[in-house]
Amino acid sequence: MGKKDKNEGKAASKGAKVTMPDGSEKNLNNGSSGFFRMNVAYFRCQESMMGKLPGGGIELRDREGLGQSSGKLPGGYNLSKNHISIANQNHYHFIKDSSKQGTYVKIPSGKRLELFKGSQFSVGRVWFKVANIEGNAPCNAAAALAEQETLQKQVAERRKSETAETSSKKKVEVLDSDEEYADSDDEGGRPGNYEGPATLIIASVDKKLGCKEKISETTTIGRGGSNGVDIPKDPKGREKRTKMQAVQDGAHTKIIVEDGRFFIQDAGSSFGTYYGIGKRSYFQIADGDMIMMAGCRCKVSIRPFEIQPQQGLVDKIIGAPAKQKYDAKIIGTTDIEERLKGCGCYTHQ
Repeated sequence: MGKKDKNEGKAASKGAKVTMPDGSEKNLNNGSSGFFRMNVAYFRCQESMMGKLPGGGIELRDREGLGQSSGKLPGGYNLSKNHISIANQNHYHFIKDSSKQGTYVKIPSGKRLELFKGSQFSVGRVWFKVANIEGNAPCNAAAALAEQETLQKQVAERRKSETAETSSKKKVEVLDSDEEYADSDDEGGRPGNYEGPATLIIASVDKKLGCKEKISETTTIGRGGSNGVDIPKDPKGREKRTKMQAVQDGAHTKIIVEDGRFFIQDAGSSFGTYYGIGKRSYFQIADGDMIMMAGCRCKVSIRPFEIQPQQGLVDKIIGAPAKQKYDAKIIGTTDIEERLKGCGCYTHQ
């Protein structure tokens, strides 16, 4: 539990009531005191693939983890043994993905987020990864320029070598380098996969689903022939598994193409579209966030303060563990885009 912290408030009065996470009230009996804790965060489960969690929620405690091994989340359906780790810093709360399948945050209605190489997103419970971005996209400009400079350097070196060879052997006819390397496009063209229209290549994380698509113009993802990307039902005809995917009939998610950049936005689905938080650093959660871990969706609930009862002498003596510093960037806004930038996943990986 922990002892009274001068930085977090004052002792509660004797005989006061304490509201617990499940909504019940308890007396601070036997003369024990309590103290205020600021910004206490909980995961309140909306639903899961394996059934509902207790309505009281799961407190996000510093240095703890959540996954199958914690016993607090339902097992099955791609939930990793240690799915996320939790960090509390300066009264802010962070989670870090450590799973195989990924951890995702719901994209707010009307909000669009940019997709990058390596980004992951979820249409319902069907998870996708951006395998690559090809063509004449802004993200490829630097790589295309570097490759072009390398080719020009190689041509220049070859020309120098041929000039020296011609000088020493005048009778040897040397093919003009412009002819010999015409296909290298050393006059400023973009070689390789940097040519042509910008193209987003996405692939389903579930290899059994076998969904891989190329997108070069604005389109929708969903279930049904009217979508540019149609998510197939379970190939073995299992209705339960198809229902678990939670993909809406018709348009579920929209991919917007603008000036060679790609953006993702929910198309008004009931379940939502989600963006992967990545594994680079801690993602700062905010009140009201919907977090998806495998088949389980949890809503973040942060209370401004809470009275924490002290149960006995041992709690008062031992107190709370020493605070730990994390590689977590505190963002001064709840804007999801800024928080994704803060954890390092909102860029090309």
